[in-house]
Amino acid sequence: MGYCGAQLKSDGTNIYSSTSIDMVAICNAVENPCVGATDLAASTACSIAIKAYDLTAIGRKMASGSMTHGSSFYPPIANVTFDGTTSDSIHFGPIVATPGVGDLGTGGK
Repeated sequence: MGYCGAQLKSDGTNIYSSTSIDMVAICNAVENPCVGATDLAASTACSIAIKAYDLTAIGRKMASGSMTHGSSFYPPIANVTFDGTTSDSIHFGPIVATPGVGDLGTGGK
């Protein structure tokens, strides 16, 4: 399962989620499964309380170019950029080496 948008909440017995699953160029429509926490079997026991999320949902914005993918349908307004540019919402380290530390990506010194 790839990422477009997702949010999960559990009460210890059941897991409730709101998701938009990745299909590369597009994202699937929102689904709201309720499953048992021990076996992930479909359940109808998710309470109103478990369906009320406390945290802000995250959803992927559409990108094109070196990284091409569709926008999430969950949350209704996508809010995270994953495009590999310097404006990307996720950063995995420095873009340039810190002076005096060594060369990044070239084996170091």
